[in-house]
Amino acid sequence: MLHSTTLRAEVGWIELSLLHSATMRAEVGWFELSLLHFATMRAEVSWFELSLLHFATMRAEVSWFELSLLNSATMRAEVDWFELSLLHSATMRAEVG
Repeated sequence: MLHSTTLRAEVGWIELSLLHSATMRAEVGWFELSLLHFATMRAEVSWFELSLLHFATMRAEVSWFELSLLNSATMRAEVDWFELSLLHSATMRAEVG
């Protein structure tokens, strides 16, 4: 199943193995990862950007539901990822909900 999913999404094995390792370290469930993976493919977000967002999320303890809402809003509004990261950092520092 994982092999078929990988081929359908045209994800490289090296990228998949890196993502797998990161997932194991962060204790993210495979179901949550698959939802995030397919959302990423639809939104055409690069793997590098995803990894940065993923690790920032883990450090800030932002829930996956909040992340998905933020990701969807970002894609619709065409907000730059750099601007988003600045806003995210400011939000965490100020503890804004």
